[in-house]
Amino acid sequence: MREKAIIPEIPIIPIIPEMPIMPIIPEIPVINFAKGASRTGSRSTTGNRKLEN
Repeated sequence: MREKAIIPEIPIIPIIPEMPIMPIIPEIPVINFAKGASRTGSRSTTGNRKLEN
């Protein structure tokens, strides 16, 4: 019983350090996509390029 309880705890440990990384990765495209969506609608790359130029 105790061994089975330890097994599920092992995969939870590596998930904890990934948690802060995971939300940061999707935030980058969400911010860029939000700016592009407000400008072009679907193409976020063209919107960002227009802002840079």
